[in-house]
Amino acid sequence: MNPMSLNEYENEVITKIRQLLKIRGKNCFVTAMDHERNNGSCRVIMIGDYDRQFGAGFDLEAGYQNYLNGQSPDEYARMAVREFSACPEHRIIEKIPDYDSVRNQLFLRVNSADRCSSAVRKAPHRKIADLILTCHILISIGDKNIQSTIVTEQLRRLYGISRKQLFEDTVASSEKLFPARIVRMKSFLFSEEEKDDDSSPLIVTNSRSVNGASSFFYPGIMEKAAEMFKGSYFAVPSSIHEMLLIRDADTSLSRLETILHECNRTVVSPDEVLSEKVCFYDCVTKTLRSCDSLIA
Repeated sequence: MNPMSLNEYENEVITKIRQLLKIRGKNCFVTAMDHERNNGSCRVIMIGDYDRQFGAGFDLEAGYQNYLNGQSPDEYARMAVREFSACPEHRIIEKIPDYDSVRNQLFLRVNSADRCSSAVRKAPHRKIADLILTCHILISIGDKNIQSTIVTEQLRRLYGISRKQLFEDTVASSEKLFPARIVRMKSFLFSEEEKDDDSSPLIVTNSRSVNGASSFFYPGIMEKAAEMFKGSYFAVPSSIHEMLLIRDADTSLSRLETILHECNRTVVSPDEVLSEKVCFYDCVTKTLRSCDSLIA
């Protein structure tokens, strides 16, 4: 008999964990989600305890590899329930069901509409131009990475909040956790003072220069950049860490697309590539759109 696919294994394990928890009289939810770490992600099984208000995550992909090597889904499910019951504190998330405990740990991530996973598309999100904004719970911050987990539709319903409220809280928390920075490119690259010049390119990132491209979508940032340029501009998603802004009068779309594609191919780490599409901000209509829509 052919082995189960990862999706089939996931459904089988979730069913068995729910059965075991029901037998033990546990008041829990069980779901699968993408857990982000080190600028990548892995699939995890999340078990949340409504009564004691904590959650625990278990590496589903590692479990699937063990299954391919002979471990049954029953064994993995028993292991997850046993470890969840015995020692939940060391796992990925704590206090998942309590929205007040995570409200100030929420932050925005920006994803490419073409490159994002199905989990991102199914989660509460907002699409702007070619990019998708999602809400995440901060777990830990390193020098060069952020560990987090995405707020799924199931978690949103568990919290009992609207999508509108979720995004309002996420933006407010993001601005405090990761304040935006708008600097001239020379200052950003060489830490040198640069005379403020309307035509000099801008870099938008955050105070940590990690996951900084999302700060471009904070309230007022696009408008502030237009004021600094005194006009409209192209927005180049140079990586997940920053957005490069160039005044529209100083370059051409074809040139920017060539540069972006080449940088994504040769300079930017594959897991840090944001998009292959340049965007355009119109200072008159105050709208951002993919440059695909500008081509007749």
